[in-house]
Amino acid sequence: VLYGQATAIKDGEDMSGDSIMVSDHVDGHMYFMLADGVGSGQLAGKQSEKILEFVEKFLQAGYSKETAVQVLNGLLLQEGQESGMSTLDICDLNLYKGVCEFSKVGAAASFHKRDYLVEKIWLENLPLGAFQTVDLDVVRRRLEEGDYVIMMSDGILEAMICAGMEEKLTEFISSLTLQNPRDMAKHILKYCIGSCKGQIQDDMSVLVFGMWKS
Repeated sequence: VLYGQATAIKDGEDMSGDSIMVSDHVDGHMYFMLADGVGSGQLAGKQSEKILEFVEKFLQAGYSKETAVQVLNGLLLQEGQESGMSTLDICDLNLYKGVCEFSKVGAAASFHKRDYLVEKIWLENLPLGAFQTVDLDVVRRRLEEGDYVIMMSDGILEAMICAGMEEKLTEFISSLTLQNPRDMAKHILKYCIGSCKGQIQDDMSVLVFGMWKS
C-alpha cells in the first residue's frame, strides 16, 4: 500500500482544521483517517488532532471502530459546545482480504477508482457530538490490484458544489493516469483550487492510497 496527501489552509489562517492519520496495525489492518474540526484555524486543528489520537489509542487497545466512535461521541457531548463537534472519516483496509470498509460520521464522500471507473461513496449522517448516539453505517468494497481510494475533507466538495463543478470532479479523477498517490492527491487539490479561482474558503485536504500485490 502506498499513500500520499495534500492540504491547503483556509485563506487568512495559519493552521488547518483538518487532520490526517495513517495507522498500520499488526493484525493486517491499515486505518486511513481524516477528521475535520468545526470551523478553522488552531482551535479546529487541535480538536481534529485529538479526535484521531483518541481513535488510534482505542484501535491499538483492541477496541472496534464502533466502540471508539460511540465513546468519543459521548465525550464530545459532555463538552456541550458546538466547537466540540467534528467529522470523522475512517477507511479500514484488510491487507489479507483486500476488503476496505468505509465508515463516515458527517464526513465528505470518498471515491473508489479502478482504471477509468470511479465510484462515489457517500454516507449521510451528522458529525460527532451532534446526537446521543451515532449510526455508524459501513460500506464495504473489495479492492483489486491497482485500485485507488481518494478521501477528502468537506472543504473540497463544498467548494466544488459552489463552483458548479461537483460532477466534473468525478470526471477529473477518472481521467487521472498518475500512479503515485502523492502526485494524485496534489493534482486533485490543484484542480479544486483552480476551479474556485484560487480562493480557499475552507481547509482542503486530500488523502489517496493505492493497493498492489506484494
